[in-house]
Amino acid sequence: MDDWQSVRKAAEAAGVARNSVAKWVKLGLLKGKPATLGHIKATLVSVAKVKELAKERKPGRPAKKRG
Repeated sequence: MDDWQSVRKAAEAAGVARNSVAKWVKLGLLKGKPATLGHIKATLVSVAKVKELAKERKPGRPAKKRG
């Protein structure tokens, strides 16, 4: 369970933005587990998977297609 952290903590560990990790979960690129931490509902993600995906994804917006 040590590898599974909240989206915020996993993003900090991987050096990416929290919003990026949340978007990757929404797009299905990362698997998230729902959890309750105290009275807060959170999503847990694998830190190793976040780091792996962060290496693959380029930061910023995709280039416009000219045509």
